Amino acid sequence: MGKPIITRAEAKAAGLKRFFTGKPCKQGHLSEQYVSTPNCIECATIRRTQNPEANRATRKAWCVRNPEKVREEKRTYYARNPDRKKASAAKTRAKNPEKARANKNAWSKAWAKANPEKRSIYRRNNRAIRLSAEGSHTLEDVQRIYSAQKGKCACCKTKVGKKYHVDHIQPLAKGGNNWPSNLQILCPTCNIRKNALDPVEFMQSRGMLL
Repeated sequence: MGKPIITRAEAKAAGLKRFFTGKPCKQGHLSEQYVSTPNCIECATIRRTQNPEANRATRKAWCVRNPEKVREEKRTYYARNPDRKKASAAKTRAKNPEKARANKNAWSKAWAKANPEKRSIYRRNNRAIRLSAEGSHTLEDVQRIYSAQKGKCACCKTKVGKKYHVDHIQPLAKGGNNWPSNLQILCPTCNIRKNALDPVEFMQSRGMLL
């Protein structure tokens, strides 16, 4: 068969799931054997074919006892077969669209709660698309701007901590773009006051420009 001949102990030590001794099993099959059971591959295949119900029951019981291994098997399988994963997911959604929508909404809410900064970026980029504004930006862009401003509001210079707003200097509603160069970090109060005002108008309203 062209396979290396090793013992069960050697295969187990090497972390293998199968091994080949070069000798037939008790049923006369010259096949690889499982490390975890005394069965050869061919014997196991025959039993699955002859007793599908018993095999399904055995597999189901094993899955209940080993949920982590089942999840790992699925991750490995779908990593190797991404198209089948997409097809399986599409089939599940088509079979129960209401449940699919509920699951998607629940996942979206959980993701948004766990990733508030990414959610904000996603919403700003989407709004720019709706307004036909040029440009986009990433979390790394925002973090770079935050660092450049030393964590302070660009207007009142107060420390903003984690409660900061990302503002379009020239508002999207007035022709501003969505590139990082048009972004600044403001405290919530200054951002709410600025709203969609032109930056010059806003600074004049604060008595900072003539």
